[in-house]
Amino acid sequence: AGTQPLSTLAVEGAIVPFANLTVDPEGKNVFLDKVKVSNNSGFDVSGAFDKVVLIVDSSSGTSLGIQKQKDRIVASGTLGSSLYVSNLLGAFGGPTKFIVAGVMKENFSSSAGIIAKLDISSIGARWQDGATMSISGSFPIQGTGQTLNSSLAIGKLYAQTTGTDNKLSLR
Repeated sequence: AGTQPLSTLAVEGAIVPFANLTVDPEGKNVFLDKVKVSNNSGFDVSGAFDKVVLIVDSSSGTSLGIQKQKDRIVASGTLGSSLYVSNLLGAFGGPTKFIVAGVMKENFSSSAGIIAKLDISSIGARWQDGATMSISGSFPIQGTGQTLNSSLAIGKLYAQTTGTDNKLSLR
């Protein structure tokens, strides 16, 4: 499973990393089909998540598919469901790292103080010819607990235009 993200605060409206996944098909072309993410916090924290996303970690420097991913989010879904990756072909020259992150809701004050923990419970992959690929490793890949915090705010930039009076404000 490798190194997992550091524990921190999951604030409203943020994209927060919960678990890392490394895929290494040893230089062969493989399709990553799905990643199953589960809540392992012991509490129902689904109300704090807008969605869960799978992000290509750009630090791995891998080119995926025909062209490099410009949008690093390659799959999204709800907490507890599989993140279905639409035929993500990895022409891997080496290991490729992915991040499972939570897109937090704009308001989850009723869940504040709970430590949310997401695990990767399974993945699905197949070879380029369509044959199912066996996965080595153990599941679940335990993610990091992040404390839900509704009292901190991420700054937002607002643009207001009225006639010739154009204003930008950071709130």
